[in-house]
Amino acid sequence: MKRRWLTGIALAGLVYVLLLLLLLAAESANPQASIRSFSDALWYSLVTLTTVGYGDLYPLSPLGRVIGLFFVLLSIGALASLIGALMAFLRLRVLPALRLSALQRSDCYLFSACNEPSLALARDLARAEPQACFVFCRETERPSLGAPLSPRRVFCVPQTITDLAPRLGGAGKRAVFLIGQDPMENYAAARRLCKLPLEICCFGPETDDLPGVRFFSAASGIARAYWAAHPLAAEERVVLVQGSGSLAREILNQAILVACREPFQRTVYHLFGDWTDYQREHPQLAAAFSSAEGDALLFHHGPWTAQPDLLAQADRLILCQDDFARNGQDALRLLRYFPLGGPLHVAAAVVPAPAVAFGAAEETYTGENVLQSALDARAKTLHGLYCRMAGQSEDWDGLPPFLKMSNRASADHLLTKLRLLLPEKDVREITPEICQEAARRWRQLPDRALCRRNEHLRWTRFYALYNWRYGPEKDAARRTHPCLVPYEQLSREDQEKDDNAWLQIELLAGKGAQTS
Repeated sequence: MKRRWLTGIALAGLVYVLLLLLLLAAESANPQASIRSFSDALWYSLVTLTTVGYGDLYPLSPLGRVIGLFFVLLSIGALASLIGALMAFLRLRVLPALRLSALQRSDCYLFSACNEPSLALARDLARAEPQACFVFCRETERPSLGAPLSPRRVFCVPQTITDLAPRLGGAGKRAVFLIGQDPMENYAAARRLCKLPLEICCFGPETDDLPGVRFFSAASGIARAYWAAHPLAAEERVVLVQGSGSLAREILNQAILVACREPFQRTVYHLFGDWTDYQREHPQLAAAFSSAEGDALLFHHGPWTAQPDLLAQADRLILCQDDFARNGQDALRLLRYFPLGGPLHVAAAVVPAPAVAFGAAEETYTGENVLQSALDARAKTLHGLYCRMAGQSEDWDGLPPFLKMSNRASADHLLTKLRLLLPEKDVREITPEICQEAARRWRQLPDRALCRRNEHLRWTRFYALYNWRYGPEKDAARRTHPCLVPYEQLSREDQEKDDNAWLQIELLAGKGAQTS
């Protein structure tokens, strides 16, 4: 780019010198001409291009006047370009710098790109923190914001986030969202920023080589928001899932971990689509779902429309292909031609009634769903319980990413635990009052074996999802664990450890739980 710029300047200078020589040659033939030397031609061109026009020098020959007219017209363009460059410099450099100086004393959120996810996330964060500032990098024009974002709190800057974030000092909170469409570009930016005192959220699949960085993907975000908003009701035992892309996989993974109700209730998942790669990637899941009386994963290779009886028997149908437009079309076909046994949930922007749409940006890109602050608080509580029982330190930040994920998965299952303890209530959020009532119910249980078994099954599924298997010793490299056995084969001590996952309800009831 710099070389091309220098080449352009050199060509423009060469043309300018040639015009001056041509003007001098045309005027020197006329004895009455005022332009008699190269310096005269240079002076005439300068006063003409700058629109000063002293009138002491002027061309007389026809060719000289044509060249003079060219200089006059060029002066108008040069003046307009100069004014435009000055205004652009003021608008893109000076004014943003002056406005950004206000961020030194404010909490601010920085976004690496301005797109639908970043705007949806900014709007949700602004509802909780109306005084915070929001900075969109690599953006010169202010987008359509929408309430509750205030234009006075939104900054659009042309710099990249890796250039801006290190220079943005101040005492306020600094959170960075690497939210571009290219995950590799997001990872590269995270590596450059991870050593700074910033809260960093990187959009893309999780990786272990960036400690301290929060990861988020659209598919996992949609799946987590979906199961939080639409938990399985007690009567829903048969679930049909159509789709086999990244979204369908995350919908299933989240159901395996968050919607685990066994042995209280049995759930059968009928999965339509090409799940061959998924089964190859998760061979240990077959062992985790091997019980004839427990939950089941049934993979169907034929088209879902070929089994109308199953459509009529399913308690819930989920259309979750990655193509939202196709999901909407399939929903229309289902409602038009098939009797359905339960509610139809569709990953689409708009669906025909009575189907339920999910996956909208405003539902997916929320502060809690992305940052998971309340989830981490519950996970830390659970980790503290285990550490106190084992006599270990409670260093959450020092945990390997996999163990953090394990604690988060257990904490994410808390809503299901509350619904199991309070089946008469349609619990959809975690509040201190609900936790207090559920804690009393748990304390009054004459036998907690079912609760312990439920937590062990959920824990087993989490490890099976990442292809851990039984081994006499815990070995992260080999992915073996001595507790990956049926509940009955656990020692009494290991069985009682599963009480910790239920004890967190009591602790949250005492401290006051945040709304999930």
